[in-house]
Amino acid sequence: EKRHHQSQQPPTIDWNARFSATQRTYVYRTLNFTNDERDYGIPFEGDRSFRVTTKDKPLDVQAMQEASAFLVGTHDFTSFRGSNCQRLSPWVTMKDIRIHSQPYGDGGLFFGGGSGSSCFHTHTTTTKNANNYNYNNGGGGLLGMMGGGGHCNNNVNLITIMITGESFLYRQVRNMVGCLLDVG
Repeated sequence: EKRHHQSQQPPTIDWNARFSATQRTYVYRTLNFTNDERDYGIPFEGDRSFRVTTKDKPLDVQAMQEASAFLVGTHDFTSFRGSNCQRLSPWVTMKDIRIHSQPYGDGGLFFGGGSGSSCFHTHTTTTKNANNYNYNNGGGGLLGMMGGGGHCNNNVNLITIMITGESFLYRQVRNMVGCLLDVG
């Protein structure tokens, strides 16, 4: 007796990372140097962060947060659109923008803080999501989620900008981050 074995193939899944995603989050990291500290040795950030030098004081993160609130919601983002954008409509829904600043330590990210550290400071991150709900997320460390002790350089801050939306125009996020840094 002969048995016919049918080869079973897994079902074809019509999914594409670019076109099927329902939400995207971009994270931009910026090292902010004051007093022209560009020569400060930070070996692990060469290809992982943008670098900005400001005179005498760090970027104004609060002003950046206030400006970012105007970008949340559904808007025509033609001004932030790249010249080679193939999308027909410039209307995009931005769900959330979070901006956080923390000192950058000698060994990398500074996870220290609390009352025992003389150099630790953090900006309270105020974000406004698409439902106009405001909430605060304070604290130090990576994206404001960690605490502890450590040593930091007061002249170098890591500014993290997280932008979440349903979709984006070509180079929209890059152009928005550049504008937010100009505000700061």
